[in-house]
Amino acid sequence: MAETKPERVKTFSNVSISGGTHGNEMTGIHLVRRWMSNATARTEVERSSFKTHLLLSNPRAIEKCVRYIHVDLNRQFSHDPITPDKDKYEVQRACEIQKWIADNNVDYSIDLHNTTSNMGVTLILTSLAATTIGLQITASIKEAINFPVSILSLGFAFGKRDSGFTSLTKSGIGIEVGPLAHGTVKSEVFQRTAAVVSKTLDIIEAFNNGKEFQEREIELFECKKMVKYPCDENGNISAMIHPKLEEQDWKPLKKGDPMFMTFGGQTITYEEEEVIWPTFINEASYLEKEIAFAVTKKVKRHLGAVKRI
Repeated sequence: MAETKPERVKTFSNVSISGGTHGNEMTGIHLVRRWMSNATARTEVERSSFKTHLLLSNPRAIEKCVRYIHVDLNRQFSHDPITPDKDKYEVQRACEIQKWIADNNVDYSIDLHNTTSNMGVTLILTSLAATTIGLQITASIKEAINFPVSILSLGFAFGKRDSGFTSLTKSGIGIEVGPLAHGTVKSEVFQRTAAVVSKTLDIIEAFNNGKEFQEREIELFECKKMVKYPCDENGNISAMIHPKLEEQDWKPLKKGDPMFMTFGGQTITYEEEEVIWPTFINEASYLEKEIAFAVTKKVKRHLGAVKRI
């Protein structure tokens, strides 16, 4: 049997790190501000083989400490040209950021987020970013970190294909860390986010300098759909996450397991045959869309070897 040759991929020359895509997720905001304003701190994100670019994505939302002003900025991005809308600040900002990405030739993006859900550290890839090199980098980050890390591939579960920040570059990750209440900072979350960013940059640097990623198998979660809260005939939410499901992100949910509890105290169980792994459980930001949690499947993915061109 002939040996499979490694896939050849171009090195990365410009890496962006963004915080404040959602203006009330404070970890990324404070990290990016620190790296921007402190020359010594900036060396933490500088490497010799590529240039690092820093961005506070949504300044007006950051100023008001809200998720967004008009619409969710993280749903406005696209690798295709974005249609301007002067009445929606985030659409205009998405156009500006798309130009900033192009002007700086950014080819790998790191977007920093927080979640109120008990997800720990999660590395998120859009479908465009879930390439062999993208998954190899992500798997290497997970291996290099000394605390639990989950890998989540979004696919089409959020409706609009690849509308996240990394869709602007095709390569990159979202780093989602929680649980953390919006508008707050927690030292452990801050330090873990900084550690993941540092390892990501180290791994890109090693690849640029000739490190070959070996063929391997990895485990990750694929997002399939979103589950909404039960509602009454008037469209009002009529149930909440069951206590036995609360804070159980990344744990299997099987047929007959408690899923919701009505405001009257009745239990609603999960009745599908297929085992699922819920995450983003009771995420505060999704309540406006009546989303209770995301459904994921745990899968294994074979990755071929990759080396630089």
